[in-house]
Amino acid sequence: TRVEFEEVMESNPTADFMCIGHGNAYGLFNVDLSGYIIDGANADLLRNRERVVCIWCWAVDFGRRNKIRGFFTSMFISNPMEASWFGYDKLPVEVYDQQNIWLCDEVQTMLNENKAMDTWVDTLQEKSDKTLDFVRFNYDKIAYLNP
Repeated sequence: TRVEFEEVMESNPTADFMCIGHGNAYGLFNVDLSGYIIDGANADLLRNRERVVCIWCWAVDFGRRNKIRGFFTSMFISNPMEASWFGYDKLPVEVYDQQNIWLCDEVQTMLNENKAMDTWVDTLQEKSDKTLDFVRFNYDKIAYLNP
């Protein structure tokens, strides 16, 4: 919940932060998509952290808008419905799941290896499966921000 997020962030002001979910340029949606867990009103809780990872649709716009340092995805196609919205062929859901898991595994590896976040974009773009159109789309606009 939003309250739990704020309590955890306030109690751990220097801890790394990572979130994966659905959202837009204004923040990360709560579970029922009826509002935000993270938005401009509590973005300051992320601003001074060394490692922030935000994986949701349009997270990079949220990061830019709120001057947050870290790794961000842009529009990120994670399922067949989103693929159809952007004119890509609907593939079996397992293909999207496999790509989502791949990203999570790669992020976990880079975190565990303490790889500099400003190298993540190049690493992911080089290693991603460019044979899939939606994957190229996903990785074209990922970004490391350092405002």
